[in-house]
Amino acid sequence: MYDIMVKAVQKRLLRYFEEVFLEKDRFELFNQMTVGALKSIQRIKGKHMEKYGLASTHTICLRMLYDNPDGLTKKEISDSCDIDKSQISRIVTELINKGYANSDNTGRTYNHRFFLTDMGRKITEEINSIVLEVNKFVSGAISDEDIDKFYNVFEAINEGLRNAEKIF
Repeated sequence: MYDIMVKAVQKRLLRYFEEVFLEKDRFELFNQMTVGALKSIQRIKGKHMEKYGLASTHTICLRMLYDNPDGLTKKEISDSCDIDKSQISRIVTELINKGYANSDNTGRTYNHRFFLTDMGRKITEEINSIVLEVNKFVSGAISDEDIDKFYNVFEAINEGLRNAEKIF
């Protein structure tokens, strides 16, 4: 009887450790894959932004301003792309200094709306073209259904991680 109980406990422990290690392996794989993808994206963006005298971090602001011709405040940009306001402030200032963006110059500075200049719109169109080309290259062999599934699952993971931030 004792041997049966020991074997049952051993079996449960083995199952528990297998689950823990599988989850650990999944977490490590997920972490490696997302970090690797992010680094690749940063290198691609950096390579193409260099010719405009910009860094990869400028890409999202240019694209957001392009998609919002009525302009955006620094806070709106920060909230939309989850980048802190001080970094957005530096990015926007650099875009203005390079002649790619301008502000409405009304009222207090924190409420200024920022817009792309004609030159900013032109380079963002070039950047959007490159983004589309990279997207087609990367996802060319993947079905639309699988891409939709991927984004749904990835969004659920992101939501779970945002919730976990509040708890852990």
